[in-house]
Formats: sequence, C-alpha cells, structure tokens
Amino acid sequence: MAPLLAAMFSYVCLCPHLCPPPAVECPAHSHYNVCGSACPPSCGPQPEVCPEACVEGCFCDPGYVHSGKECVIKEKGCGCNHDDSYYLPGETFWADSLCNQRCVCDAGTQKVKCKQAGCRKGEKCSVVDGVQGCVPVGFKTCSTHGDPHYTSFDGRRFDFQGNCVYKLAGVCGDQSGLEPFEIKLENNNRGNKRVSYAKVVTVKVHGNTYILSVDLPGRVL
Repeated sequence: MAPLLAAMFSYVCLCPHLCPPPAVECPAHSHYNVCGSACPPSCGPQPEVCPEACVEGCFCDPGYVHSGKECVIKEKGCGCNHDDSYYLPGETFWADSLCNQRCVCDAGTQKVKCKQAGCRKGEKCSVVDGVQGCVPVGFKTCSTHGDPHYTSFDGRRFDFQGNCVYKLAGVCGDQSGLEPFEIKLENNNRGNKRVSYAKVVTVKVHGNTYILSVDLPGRVL
C-alpha cells in the first residue's frame, strides 16, 4: 500500500498548486514561487522573446527587480547597462580586448565611467575563467619549513632563527587593482633557545583569516 500512496503523491505533485513548497531561503525582498516567469523583471537587458514555460525559484517582491543575486528598487539600487551587458554598482571591468580602458559602474548615476589604463610590467591582458583582466606573465614562489629554512621569491635560500611573528608576503603600499593579502609566520623555540621552528602560519585574504598550526596538524582554523 505504501508504494502505491507514494506513487499517487508523486503524480499529484505534478500539479504545482497541490505540492507543498520546499524549504527554500530566498534573499531579502524576494519569495519562492514554484511556477514563475522565465524572464522576471531585472536591472539588465530583457530578452525580446520570453519562453512561455514557467520556472521554479526565488522571485523579487512587487516593486523590486533582480540585480545579480539581490532584489533592489530599480530607481535606487540598479547598476549600469553598457554595450548589452549589465554591471553591478561599483563593479569595474575592462572595456576593450587590450586592457587599455578601465571602467567602473557609478552607483549614483547608474552610468559607466571609463579612463585610460593598462597592465603593469610583468602582466599581460588575457581572459581567465571567462573574465578579462591583467594577469601575471609568470609566477614566483617563496617558502619556509621546519628549522626555519627560507626560500625567497628570487630563489635565494637562507636560515633565520628569529623567535617572533614575521610577515612572509603581502601587498606593499597602494597597489590599486591588487587583492590585499597577508601571510605571517610565527617561529617558536622548542627546548633549544638557539634554534627556532615554524609553528603557526596565518593567511588573511578576501576578508577571511586562515590559521595553520603544528599543534593542530591537518586542520585549518
């Protein structure tokens, strides 16, 4: 009897008005709809022809439109439409294939502002993961391990027995366009005060902090 009831429930649920809504958390100013428009109002360009079939998902409340993953009031929260593409408020992008013109979507005016720019020395203009930008021509590596043995970005190797917290790498000064980050190493004595060992590595990037410690092997805090 149970399989029959399950089959009947599955059949009934083909009709969206009879199915219980799933536990879906929608963003602010939006709601879940099992059968909504395939072309909901948005800040970006709208298609000339919209499919008649409905879609399931989160849809903006009346008075709001989609802007990326958020629902905003069109007159206040939308970004910029530029060359048939939509950009979020404050979003920056390259306007040409040679990275000669850098643009930003002005949140106040909902207009794109551009200025002459270019890639730095050691960078090239390229498309990575579908995004155009200035990327390094090559990469360098620095490393440290154990009884502090260091290899710097230029390939030089040396030992340093300092017993403190040291900055291994990071963005120096005002480097516009580079993501700020910082990597610090804490050295510690273990029985012998003349020798120190790498104990804790702290990485700060994208507003997050990650800690690796010899006291907690295999874990990232």
